[in-house]
Order: sequence, then structure tokens, then C-alpha cells
Amino acid sequence: MKWDGGTGILPTIPHSSDTKDPGPSPAGRHSLSADTLLWLRNMTYLATDQRLELSPGNRTLTVLNVTRGDAGAYQCEVRNPISTNCSDPGTVTVAYGPDSARIDLLGPITLGSPLTLMCITDFFPPSHYLWLHNGTDANETGSRWTINPMTWDQQGTFVCQAHNPDTNLTARASVTVRVTGESLGMIPVLPPCPAPENALLG
Repeated sequence: MKWDGGTGILPTIPHSSDTKDPGPSPAGRHSLSADTLLWLRNMTYLATDQRLELSPGNRTLTVLNVTRGDAGAYQCEVRNPISTNCSDPGTVTVAYGPDSARIDLLGPITLGSPLTLMCITDFFPPSHYLWLHNGTDANETGSRWTINPMTWDQQGTFVCQAHNPDTNLTARASVTVRVTGESLGMIPVLPPCPAPENALLG
């Protein structure tokens, strides 16, 4: 089941296997009477709090105001004084971000050298990237863009835009790049080689 914020409800997952003792006060534990039902996330028993609600009989766990930390493998456990059985895990993912972005430059910003731009952001699931160069779509859709080689025309303003359609959030970052170095079309003028000894000079 996939959550994108708000309230998520986990249905009961039928299956069984043995599990360990829950320890004190897990979600749904009042006494070890017949068919006591408990809930776990990532093999840890959940304790009831203001964000966790249980239906009558504890068959449904509701998580209010879902956060990134609520993602994981959920299981329900049924126990009585004779036996303990646990469901197979059901994986819950939480979509989030991006909240911000930045561009990191890897490599020297010199004429003729490769330059890699990386769009750094935190969001799930990994989704869409858009790169602009001097306001024009660069047709680059990944988080990493390598320009090889750098030319005078490649300098300017680079913009990275990261968008998550699951959360409908977008983050942008920009950086200005200036290329240094001699023009590729210029040929350096070298001093003449010294004349060897005993050479005939005209």
C-alpha cells in the first residue's frame, strides 16, 4: 500500500509464522487473552500514541499525519496463551519531497575539460529532472549531467528542476558557470629555437 501523506489505513494481512515476545506495551496489547492482536513495523512492536489509532478488536491500524518514518514493513500478530502467529510483512512506502535542491559541480571549469553537474535533492520516489541552459531546455532528464568538453558556448546559467508528481512538489536550483582558459582556436607563438654551435649563419 502506498501513502502520499494524510491518513493511511493498513488492512489485516492473513498469514502466520512464529515471532518473538513483544515486550512491554505494544500497540493493541492489553492482556494475553484469546486472540490478542498486535502490530509491528520493521520487526518492532508499535506503541500507541496520538498518531496511531486502532479499530475495535485491533484489526485495523490507522496512522495519522503520515511522515517519512512511517515507511517500512508492517505485520500483524495474533497471540493467545497457547500460541503466537504473525503475518507476512506488507510494505508501505511514503512519498515525500523535494523540499529543496542544489547543484554541485565536479571537475575544473576550464576550456576543453569535462564538467559534471549534479542536482542534489531528497525526494521519493525518484522522479523527474529538467535541466535548463541559459533558459533553454537542455534535453537532460537525469540528476547528473556531464558536458565534455567545455566550450565558450557552454558557459552561462544552469538550472536544475526536480519534480515529484506524487506530492506535486517542485524544487529548483541554479548556478552560473564561467569558463577559463585560452581559446581553442588560438595557437601560441613560441620563441625560435637557438642555433646549434658551429652552424653556418647566412
